[in-house]
Amino acid sequence: MVAPLRRVLLYYITRPPIMDHLRMAFARRGIEAVCADAQVNTRLDRYVFHPINKQAHNFRILPKNRVWFADHPLTQRNYREKVLLDTFRGFRPDMVLMIRGLFGIRIPTLETIQREARLFGWWIESDDRWESALEQAPLYDRFYFMNSSLQREAVGRGLEHTAVLHHAVDSEAFFPIEGIRKDIDLCFVGSWSESRNAALMTAYTVTRNIAICGRKWRKRLRGHPLRRNVVGDYLSGEALVTLYNRSRIVLNHTGWGDPGTRSGFTMRILEVPACGSLLLTDYSEDMALFVTPGEHVVVYRTPEEMAARIGELLGNPGLRAEIERAGMERVRNHFGYGAVVDRLAEDYAALC
Repeated sequence: MVAPLRRVLLYYITRPPIMDHLRMAFARRGIEAVCADAQVNTRLDRYVFHPINKQAHNFRILPKNRVWFADHPLTQRNYREKVLLDTFRGFRPDMVLMIRGLFGIRIPTLETIQREARLFGWWIESDDRWESALEQAPLYDRFYFMNSSLQREAVGRGLEHTAVLHHAVDSEAFFPIEGIRKDIDLCFVGSWSESRNAALMTAYTVTRNIAICGRKWRKRLRGHPLRRNVVGDYLSGEALVTLYNRSRIVLNHTGWGDPGTRSGFTMRILEVPACGSLLLTDYSEDMALFVTPGEHVVVYRTPEEMAARIGELLGNPGLRAEIERAGMERVRNHFGYGAVVDRLAEDYAALC
């Protein structure tokens, strides 16, 4: 008889709150889940080790791929892996799900976990970083990509224990606010990048009624009038839902890879329609499994097309309302985190 999945350890950063959404979805299935923060750090690393290494890199005393104090137990990497293992040993989970991307875990730590639990990984970054994602996959009992292109490449390399697992949405966390006034033409949520900066500059030629939230925007927009439109470095919970609800258009610009072959998608593809708001997004082949371009969301492939779509949508409130309604009905009735949890539980049972 296969032992049921009872306890899961989730490992990721706390923002965005993917772990919280998963933890609650697991709880609804009668499975206990505990979260471990991949960004936990010590004051010594934050205020001493990190600034010293940063200056050494800036002045080219050290190459970018090297750091001082690497073996000290209170560097972030060593400390966070100690916290991870302490949590693992105290909780004794059946499965550890590591949501992967910007941080690395050393092989000895992974091997320690695998001796006592099933180790699952979930890559949720862009499909630009092919090698980084594919190098990690063999280290796990089961490894998921949110990008179908990466999974196809993995299978081509003989990594048959991989699969596609896309984002989901918590409809209790993202919802329409009845009666709210839409007083923002366009909002963008996400950290600064050159590609995103160019997209916002293009949008600015169509409307100046823009709200921006994300890291580094204030610094990068210094001297530009759009800097006044930055509403914060990070929003979550009710504040984020309110911003989406106030916006006539929510712009999602990933800027990942080649627009013709881009796969995977950000959480906004589902979270914005769940709020009853209109999403304008750059195209990805995987989104068609969830939402239909032109019916549930609006897509673009070039800056010129993006600008044209913004103008058309702002000038046609009836069309906006139609797409908002269809997108909300489509997303809120499907694609919850319960389906993600069910998939993980099924794959765990298949390995036992």
